[in-house]
Amino acid sequence: MKNIIIIHTTVTCLEDARKIATILLEQNLIGCAQIDGPIESIYRWENSIETSKEYRLSVKSTTALATEVIETIEENHPYDVPEIIGNSLEYCSSGYRNWLVGEVKNVST
Repeated sequence: MKNIIIIHTTVTCLEDARKIATILLEQNLIGCAQIDGPIESIYRWENSIETSKEYRLSVKSTTALATEVIETIEENHPYDVPEIIGNSLEYCSSGYRNWLVGEVKNVST
């Protein structure tokens, strides 16, 4: 059985989030994406504490595609060092799991 994952990244504008989500969908790497925000991020960058407004992009895929999803996000992300983090889901309804696995490209695990 394929494991379901959620991968998150943040970007400065809604258009960048939509662009990355669309690329991932067109390549059948994800089944869906959600964009929320703006959110406020506080972080250290180059020895300074920074605050910025960002949008969070969350995408759903399978563990078999995780590396390809991350690489595609990195290739299309405007940041020098993007936050790309993810989690495997411990619980997922069978209907949603079946739908998601049917939406992404088939990769042997």
